[in-house]
Amino acid sequence: MKYKITAAFPFNIRVEYEDGSWANVPITPEYTLEQIDDAVSKFDPDFLPVAKKFNPNISVGEERVSSRLERVKNIQNVAPVNLENNFKTTPTSTLPINSIFGKSNPLYATLLANYFSKRGDNRIEEMLFKNLEDFINFKNITPDQVLNDLNYVSDDIFTLAENELKNETN
Repeated sequence: MKYKITAAFPFNIRVEYEDGSWANVPITPEYTLEQIDDAVSKFDPDFLPVAKKFNPNISVGEERVSSRLERVKNIQNVAPVNLENNFKTTPTSTLPINSIFGKSNPLYATLLANYFSKRGDNRIEEMLFKNLEDFINFKNITPDQVLNDLNYVSDDIFTLAENELKNETN
């Protein structure tokens, strides 16, 4: 669908689509015109899925006041976290990517490592880096492979899926 840029800011643009709808689209100053078109398409009504379920807590026309949730300041009452089993080294021969972080959610493990590292205890961070290094060496991962994986084109996903289906039937 055609769109018109109605406002531009360092990290987003406001666009109006030909059907009268509009969106604030996050972009970076480095985006090419093609990347901007792609970012705008993610908010384009032609590409958006039709919502089948709406949040029952809200209604159109309702007026509310924005506020922030209170953060827990006293963490003494929080149950202690047993990290011993979560960060054991796994042999590289059986090392799937999620084993780098043990049984923990990867984000959780990374946040914990960062938290304790900033307070002078680098043991979790060192274990994560050691497991990550083992994984990289085991899989022979290079920076070029990572960059190529990060720069995929969404159409490639369909091609890869089709190839996987063909391989499964053969």
